[in-house]
Amino acid sequence: PAAADETPPPKRLPLRVKVTHAVSNHISTDHLTHHRTIEIMDDGSDTLCDVKSRFALAEGIPVEQVRFLWFDQTIGKRHVLDESTKALTQENSTLENLNVMFWLNKFPHWSLVATFVEDPPMDMLERVHRTVAVVNKGMKAGSSKLDRYINTKRKQTGWNTLVYGAPTPRDARYPETMGDDK
Repeated sequence: PAAADETPPPKRLPLRVKVTHAVSNHISTDHLTHHRTIEIMDDGSDTLCDVKSRFALAEGIPVEQVRFLWFDQTIGKRHVLDESTKALTQENSTLENLNVMFWLNKFPHWSLVATFVEDPPMDMLERVHRTVAVVNKGMKAGSSKLDRYINTKRKQTGWNTLVYGAPTPRDARYPETMGDDK
């Protein structure tokens, strides 16, 4: 017989995961969703990485493509290249530490939301060059021709100059760019 002060071993609990392909988590996008149930430990000892792995295996997708939302906030990585301290800390945190178990124990019908990771953020120069190519050169946004143009342009020395002849930092032709290093 077990001693009275021993805690019982953790049990498995079903966790509903709402899988969405929509941009928002609104009721009008329900036709873009389905649900998957995975099992977690009732003590909240599973890490977010563990849950993502189980979910990815059940869905048949790469784990790197999974992004979870809780209270409409991303927990863990937002995009594949996300190496922020917050994202990495959350990836290795338990569901208990992320406060997920507290709410699931109160509201067991709630779901964790899963979606695909976002594309990595584009740097500002690329955004400007893409816009200029679409507006001034008549290229189609999202086309492979535009991607080739940007990749070629990125290798050129003029990548950092947005307007031909515009001043660059510390340009002697324009005293206002020189700073106060007198």
